[in-house]
Amino acid sequence: MEAQPDIASSTDDYARRFAGATGAWMLDVQRKAIADLMAPWPDASVLDVGGGHAQVTPPLMAAGHQVMALVSTDGAGDRLRRLQPDANLLVGDINTPPLPDRSVDVAVAVRMMAHVIDWRAFVAQLCRVADKAVIIDFAVDSGANAFSSALFALKKKFEGNTREFASQARADVVACFAENGFAVDGQIGQFVVPMVVHRKLKSPGISGALEGLARPLAPRFGNPVILRATRQEG
Repeated sequence: MEAQPDIASSTDDYARRFAGATGAWMLDVQRKAIADLMAPWPDASVLDVGGGHAQVTPPLMAAGHQVMALVSTDGAGDRLRRLQPDANLLVGDINTPPLPDRSVDVAVAVRMMAHVIDWRAFVAQLCRVADKAVIIDFAVDSGANAFSSALFALKKKFEGNTREFASQARADVVACFAENGFAVDGQIGQFVVPMVVHRKLKSPGISGALEGLARPLAPRFGNPVILRATRQEG
């Protein structure tokens, strides 16, 4: 695990994992899922934690949200600055966002849960700064991910620039949010077929058809899960 995992995910090398038509399709699945979960809060203020990968801030800005991307180093914001020159960036520790309590409507963290050292402390900090909701993605430890450790060497051979990641039990994530005063009220499992298979197929049409067939399994086995938790008052 990494102290500041956004440094790796903000690089052009990491972005090549989502290059080409299949990568664009994957990011569109992610974009639609986040947009659906953001629907209750149009024109929201959003903190995109670790957002130097530029997967979240540009589409949220295009949808009319006021977005601040938190990056751990100035260099981790270079890709986002290049792709979205008017992006609002904040440099600081992604594990302890340098913002007051409840200072944004929604905190979003994508590509971070699988790599932070202490995911429970990370979630607690997201809940601290969010007034209304938190949206994260995480690798649930079911489906193909149940064999992730055993298959990592094979995945590395196929993908080349992959890195080890942690998965979480869905019940543990739900419980962690509850401990911080948030209730999980939305979950979207993105891909039932492992992402490495989609990358090797290099055909968004075939991938889309496969995921369509597997859609009944997505609530239980889809990975990564994009999850929303909302603040419970009182």
